[in-house]
Amino acid sequence: MTPSHSNIALVVVTAIVAAVGLVDAVVSGEDDFIVVFGAMLLLLVALLLRTQTARVRITLRSDLVAWLRRRSASSGEPMEAIVDRAVAAYRAQFVSDRDIAMPRRLTSEGDEPVVR
Repeated sequence: MTPSHSNIALVVVTAIVAAVGLVDAVVSGEDDFIVVFGAMLLLLVALLLRTQTARVRITLRSDLVAWLRRRSASSGEPMEAIVDRAVAAYRAQFVSDRDIAMPRRLTSEGDEPVVR
């Protein structure tokens, strides 16, 4: 799932509804509903966490998106795999073998790399 704002909002609203249902089920003592709403809430929280940490979202020019769609349709390969390979090939032009062997983490400001 692409972590767009509308997808995240939909999952959050659904999780809130599940939480309200869980509280109501606990107050009324309905064991079946406690299990259903509890499982639903856990799955929605897991989905929300997964969409937040799955991939970094980037914006591409429309001509690149069109190329990706054509390439994906002709090869049957997912667009994500094509993008991963293209970014890796582009990155390989700028980094040395040492940088690849010892990845660096950027600081929170994103300015100076920190070797860990």
